[in-house]
Amino acid sequence: YNNHTKIEGNEVLKGMHTNPERAALIEELTDYVKNNNLKGQEAVYYGDIPGLEYILKMPCAISHTWPNLGSFAYDDFVNDFDKLESAPVIFVNVDCCRDILEVGSQADKKEIFLSEYMNNNGYSLDARIGNIAIYSPKP
Repeated sequence: YNNHTKIEGNEVLKGMHTNPERAALIEELTDYVKNNNLKGQEAVYYGDIPGLEYILKMPCAISHTWPNLGSFAYDDFVNDFDKLESAPVIFVNVDCCRDILEVGSQADKKEIFLSEYMNNNGYSLDARIGNIAIYSPKP
């Protein structure tokens, strides 16, 4: 393993070592959040990426940072979205869910719901950084 790349640009992980690919991903995501003034804004993290809330300092808009887990009930997922007062930024791991805006009927119920929520609220792809797609609503 080549875990000798030091993270410099992320205040949470500064000085930690990881592989070059993961370090680049963390640095690019950190830069994206900084350049778009997203720090502190609420977000949803979908697809096995619960650590991004902590790393990016963007609090989770729903009650679970790992909503695709089976232990997080579908009804709770839907209820959390129903309670939202504003549309959060949504981060999706494309390795888990290829194109969230165009999921098919065979997809997981949570993915179908998330896709419908995003389409109904005018979301579009803002950026793709490595395996992370970042979506936000357009006015």
